[in-house]
Amino acid sequence: MSKSNGTNGKGNGKPKKPSANGNGRRPPEGGKTGDIKDKTPIPRKGYSDDDKAAIKKAFIEGLSEFGTVLHGAEAAGINPDTAYRWRKVDAEFAQEWAGAIKAAQNNLERSMYERAMAGDTTAGIFMLKAFDPKKYRDRVDIHQKTEGNVEIRFAGKSPEQIRQIVRDRLGLLEVN
Repeated sequence: MSKSNGTNGKGNGKPKKPSANGNGRRPPEGGKTGDIKDKTPIPRKGYSDDDKAAIKKAFIEGLSEFGTVLHGAEAAGINPDTAYRWRKVDAEFAQEWAGAIKAAQNNLERSMYERAMAGDTTAGIFMLKAFDPKKYRDRVDIHQKTEGNVEIRFAGKSPEQIRQIVRDRLGLLEVN
């Protein structure tokens, strides 16, 4: 498809979005760009202190609700890299970030608990593992003293699989 026909050239019939700088490419929202070929850096968007405070608040609320930086950034209308950059230089923001992650974790635990109590077996298994990981874990640890102290972990293996591995590879231990 020709670019002169007013479509985006992708064959889907959608109209072309207007270009702010006449070179067929749109600059990032709020940013300016030079000719793409000259590799002129795109300046960072400058925020007033009030705007930055509001954006950080929206980010923390999104992060708290959904538990991911991507969702927090979407809620605040910023790039995730901006949030990471702010966290590096703003100790208070970093502390709020950690609190938001903890709040999201608590929300998820509450949701899983509710599902487990409503009869969701998988949710129940996850909750038991969270409450008592030593009792409900998915691994078997075997400790055996030889000439030196050796610890071998077989995560996710059944006792029979462990016995076979020991017989095949080590030939040193007898697992009961």
